[in-house]
Amino acid sequence: MRNFKKILKCIIFAIICCIIFAICDFIFVPSGYVRVILHTLNYSDEKYDCIILGASHGRSAIDPYRLDETLGTNSINLCIPSETMEDSYYLLKESCRNNSPKTVILDLDYQYWYDLAKNDFSDAFIYYQLEPSKVKAEYFFHNLLKKDVRISFSRWSNYISDFKGIKDKVSIKLDNGYNDFNIESAVVKGADGPYVGNGFFYRAPGGHGARGFIERRTWNDNKVDNKVVKQFKAIVDYCNANGIKLICVTSTITPAPVLTGTSEASAKYFEKLTEEYGVDYYDFNLLRQDVMPRGNLDFGDWDGHMCGALADKYSSIMASVIKDAQGGSVDRTKYFYNSYAALYEDVNTVVYCQTALSIIKKEDDTYNISFEIDGLAGTRVVPEYQIIVGTATGATVLSEYSKQTKYSFDLPQGTYTIRVNARAVGSTAEYEEYCEKAAVLEQ
Repeated sequence: MRNFKKILKCIIFAIICCIIFAICDFIFVPSGYVRVILHTLNYSDEKYDCIILGASHGRSAIDPYRLDETLGTNSINLCIPSETMEDSYYLLKESCRNNSPKTVILDLDYQYWYDLAKNDFSDAFIYYQLEPSKVKAEYFFHNLLKKDVRISFSRWSNYISDFKGIKDKVSIKLDNGYNDFNIESAVVKGADGPYVGNGFFYRAPGGHGARGFIERRTWNDNKVDNKVVKQFKAIVDYCNANGIKLICVTSTITPAPVLTGTSEASAKYFEKLTEEYGVDYYDFNLLRQDVMPRGNLDFGDWDGHMCGALADKYSSIMASVIKDAQGGSVDRTKYFYNSYAALYEDVNTVVYCQTALSIIKKEDDTYNISFEIDGLAGTRVVPEYQIIVGTATGATVLSEYSKQTKYSFDLPQGTYTIRVNARAVGSTAEYEEYCEKAAVLEQ
């Protein structure tokens, strides 16, 4: 009898904890779009036979409707920002619960292959949105069992500091749109454009804006996370076992960072990896400019998130490449440069310039401003730079176009805008790229 009472108390305590956790989840956890897209995946009247997996590059670049126009498929884009290879594997299995995919397009983004930031809560954000099923149970037992117990049972603890947002979160969840899984009821970050459907967001045009510096990354095959490779192999094996055609791609990113060489180095690794496992791979950074003309402003940032107009063209081209492959073979020269060297040579402008100001106050109350310009251009291009100093009353050309990259000059107190214009030597354009920096010089 005593043992029964103890067991009963434990059961009641567990039930109370579950109720409290459910209430806290309702109050603190924002409504995300992953919940909406997974509902679309599992409860659409038309079953999906083409599944697109990957992270944020794929979400902004691959329009499933454009694929369907050419391939006659019914596609859904399950590319989700911060989606890891592990997430892709379980999303693939989740897709097969209520659909019968014949094709999987897996977007390979080198940023998710090593030096990944470790955050147990963000690692599990897709797991949270999976329906109770064998797939979710497998995800838990294989990946989350050894992590912080709060991950699986109290996701609200990751949002508990946001007391100001409670009213809005509760209001959204009490709205009919939330129960109907409308995208308007979801908090969507980083899409920067309207939701078109089936997981695709039409990103608004980019701009020079506050893009800042390109992060220079160095690819090293030896630093690739073995866990990521293991999950990639699991995806390959699962597709092979279930008669699913796996196609790997790297979506086109912003032209400027491609010139840093990281895309080239990572693509060589992906080519070797996919060849080893017998998987088709297409590096769409090598798309010829005459096939898909593109510039920095066709992307929302240096990271490579494609804007909607270019995404439509890109998706149609991707579909054509896949259709050619289905027909027997792809004439790669029809679409792609034969090497990155050829791509670099075909860039005939300056595609990037950036700088950081160093400001030192002098004894006479004037200020010395110095900086060095960081630029990127095609291999046949020699960059030149023009320096303009602007004030509230006008602008003055401080230095006409020259190949000089280091500058130093003095200015009196005041508020200035330092603008660097960049172009190729021999160009008649006013500028091809530029950056602006504010300089507030005051005591």
